[in-house]
Amino acid sequence: MVVAAADRFTIENKKVKTYSDFATAFNKNPRTGLLEELRNEESVKQSLRNLILTQRTERFYRASTGTKLYSLLFDPVDEMTSMNIEGSIRETIRNSEPRAILQNLEVLPNPDYEMYIVKIVFSTVTVPDLLFDMSLVLRRVR
Repeated sequence: MVVAAADRFTIENKKVKTYSDFATAFNKNPRTGLLEELRNEESVKQSLRNLILTQRTERFYRASTGTKLYSLLFDPVDEMTSMNIEGSIRETIRNSEPRAILQNLEVLPNPDYEMYIVKIVFSTVTVPDLLFDMSLVLRRVR
């Protein structure tokens, strides 16, 4: 079969790479009875959340995976701690999540409620033009 040069670059001939993970809640799909799956950006969002909430040295044989958030959350809730949290999150995403391209990261301190609001805007490697966002609330547990 002979393929024209233009046909090699059409969307039909390109394989679209998808990402998939199991949902951390391990819920079953009601239709199939199988574990619920997350695909593409939802899979990356779950991974980012898990990486950010993982404390360094928590994973065996991967001591550098995770952030230093748990120690930073007991520092005063101010701009300096916010910058340290942001740096730790940026480093973790850069080192541990190759599927995400970080576009914007904001860590907003809220001293009245002793918490931080983390806003992340990212794109995936497969679709770099499409932006996704997610938010996390970080507060210390007494």
